[in-house]
Amino acid sequence: MNKEKTNKLDRKLQKKLLLQMRDVYPDCLEYREDHPDKRNPEIIFNLAYLEEHGLCTDAIRYPEIETWSPRITAKGIDFLEEDGGLQSILGIVTVRLEADTLRQLIEKRITDSDKTEDEKSKIKHLLTTIPDKALSASVNSLFSQAFPHLPYENIVEWLRALSGL
Repeated sequence: MNKEKTNKLDRKLQKKLLLQMRDVYPDCLEYREDHPDKRNPEIIFNLAYLEEHGLCTDAIRYPEIETWSPRITAKGIDFLEEDGGLQSILGIVTVRLEADTLRQLIEKRITDSDKTEDEKSKIKHLLTTIPDKALSASVNSLFSQAFPHLPYENIVEWLRALSGL
């Protein structure tokens, strides 16, 4: 067994490996004993990394095993797709703003307001006394109430900006 180790992540190599696996999908790549890359520590390292992220399976990292056969997963294929593949369509995205982030956003709004410095200071202090759960619940309520009142054109522009159109 080659004792040489590497810890180099190589994005170009990772993409090349994923593309090779995609090209033979649903089959897998086969690294037999006589394959020139069988003992390449950089390939072994990057395949192990891809496997740990769920982009491929069976990326055996032990060259002493006669044959190992990495196979791309659906997640790996979706990763290669420009539109994110089916995962972007089927996946549910949960957006959660931490209380500290909410406080920072609100504090910036207070700072940017035309209130006096004394009023701003009092409101900012009040903001620090609100429990995290109450702050989160009130922001969810605020969003739920405000969203239906946004002009249709603003929503369309926002969607176009998100989609890159």
